[in-house]
Amino acid sequence: MSRYLSLLVLIFLLLSIVSSINISISTGRSGSMIDSKIHPNLLSRLSTMSDRDTVDIVIRLKPLPEHIEKNIKGNYELAKDTLKIWSKLTQFKVVKFIVENGGIVLNRFWIDNVIVAKVKPELIMKIASLDNVIWIFENFEIKIPRIESTIVINNTQIVVSWGILRIQAPDAWSLGYTGEGVRIAVLDTGVDITHPALAGKMLSVIPGDPYYPGGWMEFDSYGNPVLSTPHDTHGHGTHCSGIALGGDTSNILIGVAPGAILMHGLVLPGGIGTFAQVIAGMEWSVEPYYLDNAGNKIYTNLPAHVVSMSWGAYNYYGNELLPAVKNMLIMNIIPVAAIGNGGPGTTDNPGNIWGVFGIGATDIYDNVAWFSGGAVVYWPNPPVDWPFYDTYPSVYVKPDFSAPGVFIVSSVPGGWYEAWSGTSMATPHVAGIVALILQVTDWLYYSYPDTPETVYEILVNTSIDYGDPGQDIRYGWGLVNAYNAVLKAEEFVKTTGVEGYVKDSESGEPVTWAKIYVEETNKWYSVRKYGYFKIPLDPGVYNLTFTAWGYYNKTIEVEVKSDNNAYTYL
Repeated sequence: MSRYLSLLVLIFLLLSIVSSINISISTGRSGSMIDSKIHPNLLSRLSTMSDRDTVDIVIRLKPLPEHIEKNIKGNYELAKDTLKIWSKLTQFKVVKFIVENGGIVLNRFWIDNVIVAKVKPELIMKIASLDNVIWIFENFEIKIPRIESTIVINNTQIVVSWGILRIQAPDAWSLGYTGEGVRIAVLDTGVDITHPALAGKMLSVIPGDPYYPGGWMEFDSYGNPVLSTPHDTHGHGTHCSGIALGGDTSNILIGVAPGAILMHGLVLPGGIGTFAQVIAGMEWSVEPYYLDNAGNKIYTNLPAHVVSMSWGAYNYYGNELLPAVKNMLIMNIIPVAAIGNGGPGTTDNPGNIWGVFGIGATDIYDNVAWFSGGAVVYWPNPPVDWPFYDTYPSVYVKPDFSAPGVFIVSSVPGGWYEAWSGTSMATPHVAGIVALILQVTDWLYYSYPDTPETVYEILVNTSIDYGDPGQDIRYGWGLVNAYNAVLKAEEFVKTTGVEGYVKDSESGEPVTWAKIYVEETNKWYSVRKYGYFKIPLDPGVYNLTFTAWGYYNKTIEVEVKSDNNAYTYL
C-alpha cells in the first residue's frame, strides 16, 4: 500500500474512531455490572483495604472496533498509527477523571489500550463505572520459569551446544542463512553484551554510544523507561540471547541465528517483573525508542521481527496479555514464548495464547523433558475476532513446537558458558529459526500477508513429528529443524528447481546420508527422509554432484526450465 493510500485509509479510520468515541463514555452502571469489570482477586482485596490505602491498578479500555482492525491487519505503519490514536482518544477522559479524583496516572500504553494508575480503593468503583473501561486488575507479577538444572562449562576456544547440531542449524548456515538483517527482541532479565559470544550483535543507531540506542531499554515496575547501559540482573537473559543468536558458525556454536541483530528489553529484573514491565517491553519491541539527554523518547523506526519471551504466568488462562499479542500479530510481528516448566497438564501464559508460538523442551535423546508443559487448552471466553487464522478456537493443543531444552550450553555473564535446562532454553531456538526463515523469504518489511501464519505453517511442515501423529501435548507439531525450515522457506520464494530421490542403483534402497553439491551456487544440500531432495533454483543449467559415504561421487548436468514454474524431476 502506497503512503498516499495509507494516509487516506488512516483519515477514514480516524472518522470511524471519532464516531465510536462520541457514544462510548458515560457513567451510571449497576453495582453488579461494575463488579464484573473488576478482577475477582482485586475485588476480594478491596474489601480488606482501608480508605487510606492505595493500590496500583491496570485499567483496560475498549479495543479498536472489529471493522477497523480488519482494515489495518498486515499494514505495520497503519496499524501502529491507528492504535496510538485510538488509545490517546479513548484514554483522555479516563485519565482526566482519575487525576480529578485524586488518583495518580503512572503510565499509558497503546499496544494494549491500558492505563496504569495508583488510586484509593473507593476510586476503583468509580473508574469501573465509565463505559469505556472494560476491565481492571492489579499490576501483577510475572516470573521467569524455574531453571531445572545448570552445569558450568570450562571456557575453551571451541564451544558447541548439542541443540544447535540437533536442529541442523549448521546445515542451514551452509546455505548462506544466518539470520542476517533480522531483528530478534529478547525480553528478559538483561544481557551482558561484553560476552565474547554476543559482542557486536546488539543494535545501536548511534555507533559507540554505551546506551545502545534502539537496541537496549530497561523498564521500571510501572513500565516507564529507565536510562541505563546494557547489563544482566540474573543471567537468564544472557543465556537466552546466546541461544537465539550468540556465537559464530565456526568455533562458538551456541546460537541458531548468529547473523541476526539483537534487541533486548530488561523487563524481569532479578527474574521477576510486573505486567506493566512486560507490556512496556512488548510495546518497545514493536516501536523501539531511546532516551535523549532530556529524557525524551526518540523513535528508531527499526522494530523487531520476532520477539522471544522465555517467561510466563504459571498455568494461567487469563486474557490480560491477549490485546498486546493480538496487536503484534496484526502488525506481522511474531511472538515466541515458553510453554513453561510445570510438566504435562500445565501451560504458561503467554505461551498458551492462540497465535503465540508456544515452545516445549526436548533432551539429547529427542525425548520430551519431564518438566516441559503441555495440555489441551480450553480457553475461557475466547475473543470473537482474532488475527491468527482469523479465529480464536475455544479448544486447542499446546505446545505448538518443541526444541532442545535440556543441558543447553550458552553464554552467561562474565564471559562464561553454562548448560541450563528449561523451556526458557527451547524458546530462543525457535526464535532463531524464525529469523532464518525471514532472511530466506525477505519478509522483513511487515507487509507479507499473514506472515505469522505462513511462518507457522513452514514450521508445522518441517518439524519432525515425534509422539502421537500430528500435534500432541508433549511435542506439539514436532521437534523443529532449522535446515528443513529454510529449505521449505526457499520454496516460497523460488517456484523452480530440481527434486528427486537418491537410491542405491542395484538394491533401490534410499541413501539417506547423501549430500548434494550445486557448483553454480556453491551450496550443499542434505537429502531428507527416504532419500528425497528438493532444491530451489532459478532457471538455468547446473552441475549437481552427489556424494555419500561408501559410494563414488556422481556429477550430472541439469537444466532447470521456467516452463509452468515447476520443479524438474530427476
